[in-house]
Amino acid sequence: MTAAENTKSNTFPNQTKWWLFSALILLWLAAYAQPLIDMVHVWNSSNTYTHGFFIPVIFSYLIWRQRHSLGQTPLEFTPIFLLPLFLFQLAYVCSALLGINLLQQIFAYLSLLSIAVCWLGLRFCKSISFPLFYLVFCIPFGEEFVPQLQDITAHLSVIMLNIVNIPVYQEGLYLYIPNGTFEVAEACAGIRFLIASIALGTLYAYLNYQKLWKRILFIAIACTLPILANGIRAFGIILIGHYSDMQHATGADHLVYGWFFFAFIILLLFWLGQYGRDPEPQFTSCNNAPRTVDKVKILQPFALALMVIFPLIALNTLNPSNNSQNIQLQHQLQQTFTQLVPTTLSWKPIFADAHQTYQGKYANIELFVAYYEYDNKTHELVSGMHRPFNIENWTRSSGQRLQLEDATIQSLDLVSLSGENAKLYYWYQVNAQQLSSPIWVKLAQLTSKFKGMGGAGFFIAIKTEESLSQTDLQQITSRFILLE
Repeated sequence: MTAAENTKSNTFPNQTKWWLFSALILLWLAAYAQPLIDMVHVWNSSNTYTHGFFIPVIFSYLIWRQRHSLGQTPLEFTPIFLLPLFLFQLAYVCSALLGINLLQQIFAYLSLLSIAVCWLGLRFCKSISFPLFYLVFCIPFGEEFVPQLQDITAHLSVIMLNIVNIPVYQEGLYLYIPNGTFEVAEACAGIRFLIASIALGTLYAYLNYQKLWKRILFIAIACTLPILANGIRAFGIILIGHYSDMQHATGADHLVYGWFFFAFIILLLFWLGQYGRDPEPQFTSCNNAPRTVDKVKILQPFALALMVIFPLIALNTLNPSNNSQNIQLQHQLQQTFTQLVPTTLSWKPIFADAHQTYQGKYANIELFVAYYEYDNKTHELVSGMHRPFNIENWTRSSGQRLQLEDATIQSLDLVSLSGENAKLYYWYQVNAQQLSSPIWVKLAQLTSKFKGMGGAGFFIAIKTEESLSQTDLQQITSRFILLE
């Protein structure tokens, strides 16, 4: 084979379709600019998702290593995938109006897949199915599992401490041993290492195994090993603190120990992966193979381009203005609760972007209210950055959702570092609806925005020393309706 022939065999057929596909990708970037910018911002601001910068590079490498076989794969316009593309576009518009960043990024990714399959063909995209799938790790997801991972880490630590006969008492996420107290904080949940391990493990399984069952098994190990390892890490830190009389493994020390331990776990994972490796498939170039060229029809790129820019048109048409619902929060609260006295709360929830907040006390009940005159990216009533109580001073031990006559509220049992116990009840209020589920709150805000009310709403939390009956809770929640 001559150099010229080799170069020709490595090129894709139908260059016009590739130029048009590049134009479609540029339109997709323009249509989904905001969620993509938000995604990159998360990569840059959070150490948990720094790996996102490497995913496009890895995607490009995976495509490049298949260049020989892809050069022989025909391109076919598949109009049936215009339907899922349209549905993903609609879902994206709704998630954008709801202000849910994660859903916006997911539907942006699914729209990209639909564009690729529609324009390049199912056969071509099937041959690059893993690189396309691997792009999902660009999406910053996983923070929603932090509370569950905290619980698992705490339970694993207690089990291992019992095995070595170190007395331990667990109260929520606080672990008390004879010479100190440890808290399984959010930073100790191991989510950062878990996500990185899954991303690396998935790539390693694809590159080193050809049998599906081997890939699934290795990815399952990459998912479970970090969770178990995080429990062992927490146990080790408590063990060091116990035997050093709390001189070591406290403060920043445990972070340093954690990074060394996790580096060892990654090396262990790759060492395990050496067993049962399959030989890498050989890609052969077939110069004499017939090439199917799908002729480009003028209506095909035009129709797909209109579909791609549909979100821009829809959002500019439907996105309501931020109509401010002005109320004097303190004045209305004191009218509703005549015995209300302003006070400082040790458990004060974290709602830094609220337009107005109030904290006070009446009878034996402490009250916090955050009010949002409207809802947008700067002022979000429901956000992953919010906390229903001060996580620096308190931790949860248990919780449940309570269904009242006209409201659904969340109940939490709290414990402080000093051992103080309290009961916390909280809910959201939008359009006189009192809800505890963030999903239902977002849907209520969507309705509010379509009515021109801007998604205005409240977050309300009350703390008591003892549990309240459903009758008492119903009376309290009913009085808050007067704020509307």
